[in-house]
Amino acid sequence: MRKTYLLCVVYMCLGICGCSDGASEVKTEGDQESPSKCGNECTDDVCDGISGVNKCLDTNHDGCLEVVREDCPSGTSCSDGRCVSKPTDCSNSCKGDNVCEGEKLKTCKDADGDGCREWVVEDCPPNMVCSDGTCQDAKEPCRNTCDGPDECDGKSSYKTCTDNNGDGCREWVTQKCAEGTECSNGICQAPTQTCKNACSGPDVCDGTSGFKTCKDSDNDGCKEWVAQSCDPGKVCSGGKCSTPACKYTKATDPGLDPLPGESAPGKSESVKNGSFTDEYLYDATSYIKIGARREWGGSIIFFGLTDGNKGTNNTNTIDSNDTGREVQVAIYDRSRLRQNCAYNASCGYPTCEENITHLGWNPVQGGNRCNVGSGYKSVNNKNGIMEIVTIPLHWNPNWDFKDCTSSGCDTDLRNLRSDVQLTQRLRFVSTNVVELFYSIKNLAAIDHTPYEQELPTLYTTYGANDLGDYRRLMTPDKTEITIPGVIKFTTSAPWVTLQNADLNYGVGLLYENGLLHYSGWQKLGVFNNVRSDITFGLPANGTVNARAYLMLGGFDTIKSLANNLMQTLPPFGVVDVPAEGAAVSGSNVTVSGWALDNKSVSKVIAKIDEDKTFNLKYGTSRPDVCKIWVGYPTCDKVGYTGTIDVSSLDTNCKHLLEIIATDGDGNERTIARRLLTVK
Repeated sequence: MRKTYLLCVVYMCLGICGCSDGASEVKTEGDQESPSKCGNECTDDVCDGISGVNKCLDTNHDGCLEVVREDCPSGTSCSDGRCVSKPTDCSNSCKGDNVCEGEKLKTCKDADGDGCREWVVEDCPPNMVCSDGTCQDAKEPCRNTCDGPDECDGKSSYKTCTDNNGDGCREWVTQKCAEGTECSNGICQAPTQTCKNACSGPDVCDGTSGFKTCKDSDNDGCKEWVAQSCDPGKVCSGGKCSTPACKYTKATDPGLDPLPGESAPGKSESVKNGSFTDEYLYDATSYIKIGARREWGGSIIFFGLTDGNKGTNNTNTIDSNDTGREVQVAIYDRSRLRQNCAYNASCGYPTCEENITHLGWNPVQGGNRCNVGSGYKSVNNKNGIMEIVTIPLHWNPNWDFKDCTSSGCDTDLRNLRSDVQLTQRLRFVSTNVVELFYSIKNLAAIDHTPYEQELPTLYTTYGANDLGDYRRLMTPDKTEITIPGVIKFTTSAPWVTLQNADLNYGVGLLYENGLLHYSGWQKLGVFNNVRSDITFGLPANGTVNARAYLMLGGFDTIKSLANNLMQTLPPFGVVDVPAEGAAVSGSNVTVSGWALDNKSVSKVIAKIDEDKTFNLKYGTSRPDVCKIWVGYPTCDKVGYTGTIDVSSLDTNCKHLLEIIATDGDGNERTIARRLLTVK
């Protein structure tokens, strides 16, 4: 699919495969350029830790490379993809038995695996200290539990304050009075008076800072309550003073996903589809599933209903014709748009033909114009989250040529990788809605200038292969966009949907950053696509993140789902200062960070120990955030700052700092948590 107009190149999804020199045409599987029968799992031998090598071999002679793990021989370790001998040029730096170094254990052993011993100092386990070269239970020092002369212990006994067990500390020792005598004033003697006990039983707490003991404090032979205070730093519980347990020992980071997702994750499965392996993720009710292809960089090739069978079925709404037509990401650079000027970022008036064959710098998630898939770096599909990482191929293998050569598909260049890494994470947030998260990392120290990007583009099926034709492009106000080719349009809300003829089944796409400008491209019976016109650049060694949502159903269903998303999406963000575990003090501790929302943030507060609240100022300039999370409302005034007072907090336990943001719809969310130490 090629088109000779620059408009085609600019506003179509990079992976369209729908333009050609001269008139528009469409490639089917029968006329794709050099289709691959299988996909390479690797390109080079790499280390698997230090004990083994992942060999890149064609073990089954199918013409594609697979990963085969081999253990390194004894005495060797892996380095740069091969097993090499371990260095042995060392000598023992210690000998002898273990010794103590303070409360720590000092051991003579080979700690670094180089064949020689050296001293290693290690902490003993909790509640243990080093003694005589071993870790032993720590013994608390004793203290005197009594003082003063003998006291009566009821009428029939008396207590003597003495060191009875030889530990150097005094304790009460009870002795019985002789028969016929009673204790009075610490002495056993004939009874002289009669009184009544005012209390009985064990010690009880007297508030939280003290306790009461039932004893004969005045030596009259009768018991009464005697109040005592707990030692500093201790509180009374169950009649005993002890060090209180700290309430906050861990702070769980809420993360950057504003929606919690389904309470019970749906199942995951891998399905072989000819030479492809497709990953599927189900919603919690197993009513809807989404599928992504490993060999095509994790691009989405299925979104539809489940029918009890694995893999695809005729409810699929997503085109999966080739490496250019799915739901996928593609990136451009304005200064490197065309072959023969991309190599030196001088594109202004290129001399190569303005068609898809001669595109310049252009990583495409699905693969390239040779129909070679981008493959994958890692796949993790479990616990309700599907994450696939890839380093995409360049769409045009000749992109950096100084002339207009276009023979790359017939050479080794057909596997030419780009200099970006794409992470795609999928998860259901409700039965009909899938959250799409993308993170694009620039692996090169090169600035790629801003341009209208595909993040992502949605392709729907077009009526072939017993699948529906979801070609009716509808805006939120139910206006149909008639597409004679490529068209730009504006919506009243940040979503669109491609539907069947009756508007009772199709797929919708909502962009969280709220952009309202879109591009659509269509050739009836051949392809249908739509995407948001999101413009950004990719800084040197920088990262760009984006989030969107796929919705399944008829127009009315998708409108309801989209409206609910827009109204209930809460803010997300981070706290930059103070850092986790920071030691703070005083009444003016600085707190700062940033918060984003699909509409606007109305308020940010800080809380200490879920009790004390401090208002923070929102709207400070944070251009660094908006270069990563592009297109959000109020950018770049998305920072917050303020102070909190910790002067009255105790120093024995850590304290919980929470940052809570509220948006214009009243959605409130804790966006960050930190444990702080007060000094």
